[in-house]
Amino acid sequence: MPRLEGVTHGKVHEGFEVTISEKFVVLKVKIEEVVEISHKGILKREAL
Repeated sequence: MPRLEGVTHGKVHEGFEVTISEKFVVLKVKIEEVVEISHKGILKREAL
């Protein structure tokens, strides 16, 4: 199974904040697949 380098090699995740300005765009997104990432970086995929 594929692995993610940032998860398997202990790199620290960075927090971030999102701000919304007075003008913004709304996007419609179609989700085709859900991917669960384990603490070891193993990917588990589920098609929708």
